Amino acid sequence: DPTVADRRLLAVGGTMTYTDGFGNVRPIATVTPDSFEASVPRILLSVTPDGATVEAGALTFFSVYQANAGSGVAGDVWLSLPLPAGFLYVNDTADGSRTVFGSTYMWHWRDFAPGTRFFTLRLQAKTSVANGTGAILVLHTDYTDANGNFRLGNTTQATVTFVAPTIELTLQTGSLQPFAGDPVTYTLTLRNLGGSPARNLWLTDAIDPRFEFVSYASRVQAT
Repeated sequence: DPTVADRRLLAVGGTMTYTDGFGNVRPIATVTPDSFEASVPRILLSVTPDGATVEAGALTFFSVYQANAGSGVAGDVWLSLPLPAGFLYVNDTADGSRTVFGSTYMWHWRDFAPGTRFFTLRLQAKTSVANGTGAILVLHTDYTDANGNFRLGNTTQATVTFVAPTIELTLQTGSLQPFAGDPVTYTLTLRNLGGSPARNLWLTDAIDPRFEFVSYASRVQAT
């Protein structure tokens, strides 16, 4: 049976009946019983970390583990990953052959013997991801035994939360109808409402030429 479980003990036995030349039934002969153990592959799949927080534009690494926990050799193993829209593929260390179909990445191995293999997958979060959004990496494996029979595949996933700076700018002013020569004071307030620091921030204040600049108060130097 192509779906037999690994290491299952399969027994062979039976009886034989026969007659002599005159049609007389002779005593039943018992076939000496014997047994053998089924040897089939059993591919397990996991990924670490299975949950991560990734900053916009940052690189992140995932370790993908495939273990043949069976006693037989897998003829073919295919691993697929539809890459979520928030990620860019960078590289990987897999020793299988890689192909790409649209946004789906697939790796293929031949003659996968019992034991564990793993590789590192390197991805980059897009700079455009919004703070608080997320993505799910879904990895799926399909495989066959040495005779080409398909076995039941496995699926694992990793959940990612994106963080990014989200800048809020507010303006507070004094009198909106000043007379000529009156001082006009206003306050610009910046708040980062996101989940990660803003590495660099530029604030441009294009002063109307009808105003004469007097002074400012800020923690950073203006240019």
